[in-house]
Amino acid sequence: MLLALTTATDVCAVALWDGGPGGRVVAETALYRGQEHAAQLVPMIEQVLTLAGATGADVDAIGLAAGPGSYTGLRIGASTAKALALAWNAALVPVPTLDALAEAARPFAAAGQTLAALLPSRRGEVYAAAYAVPGAPSDTLREAAPATALAVIDAPSWWASLNDAAMIGSGRLRLDDPLPALVGAPDEPTAAAVARLAARALADGRTADVAAWEPAYLKPWTPGG
Repeated sequence: MLLALTTATDVCAVALWDGGPGGRVVAETALYRGQEHAAQLVPMIEQVLTLAGATGADVDAIGLAAGPGSYTGLRIGASTAKALALAWNAALVPVPTLDALAEAARPFAAAGQTLAALLPSRRGEVYAAAYAVPGAPSDTLREAAPATALAVIDAPSWWASLNDAAMIGSGRLRLDDPLPALVGAPDEPTAAAVARLAARALADGRTADVAAWEPAYLKPWTPGG
């Protein structure tokens, strides 16, 4: 089993993935309220394990949204994931936050469509990346533009440079004139999406060193920044 966490945004969410034939999420919970990740994450993990009738001993890997995102949220997720990985002798599988956002949105997109993912940063910026949706659901999303931090005023021109793009993510709401959105898609990455991506990475042997790994902040942290 794989435990998946996302604390990189205002949403704190946990899912448990059963890696048996086909693979599936067997339990999931989410809290759509910011500033409570530190207090709620561990109880949410315990709740998901209980719902699935599992314990930490059943968990072989821990996937998490690894950045970019909220500095505080990323640190909470990283410290919790690393502590549990050590305690349970589980693999650590980081997943880029914007990849998880795109993975959560892909069921609402058409094959060949470009997804322009935006999440809020600080100081008038947004985190952005773009992905091309493949034809088969089992295929991996292809990165069309790498993750970057953009000034809000530059986001419209960045989006306009993409072909047939649909906007996803809560970062688009920072624009004075929000860009066209993909109808039905979630505004934040989900734990289920993190679980799917982490399961694929784990199958490919892409894991992180628990002691050395740090979140991908994308921008250096500064006090009050």
